[in-house]
Amino acid sequence: MLDDPLPSRSHYCLEQGLFDTISPGLNKIKQLSQSFIAPCAALSSFSVHVATRYQTLSATMVFKLYRQNGTDQELLRQVRRNFDHIIDDQWLTFEFERIDEARDQQYVATLSVEPSSAENNIHLWLKLKDLYGLGQMSIEQLKVGSDLQFRLD
Repeated sequence: MLDDPLPSRSHYCLEQGLFDTISPGLNKIKQLSQSFIAPCAALSSFSVHVATRYQTLSATMVFKLYRQNGTDQELLRQVRRNFDHIIDDQWLTFEFERIDEARDQQYVATLSVEPSSAENNIHLWLKLKDLYGLGQMSIEQLKVGSDLQFRLD
């Protein structure tokens, strides 16, 4: 298992384990998102797998979690986190106040890099072919038919 910047967990309620390519650099796009249906009773964190092309980087990232109701989205959680010394192949975790009764609800997680971190070219691992049928990745709200490599807890 790859290193997590926070204390290790032995259980994730969902872990997308397959990847074969990297996303566009988060410094080049406004927002990257992943929709999903929660398989767990509660949610308290979202993690993504980083590719830095063997560089050590720092960045301030913003994570937002929305509940999807048809075409409407309700912002539930927002986390701004500064990451120092991001290394290639690291998992970045965004912890938030627990959401109970999450099972079978549809969510959208969004990630962006603050402009002050724009010089850092951070990429996220993804599976180019859409293997996760319960959601998909979008770049600036354009669905691309791929999935981020992510973990839920």
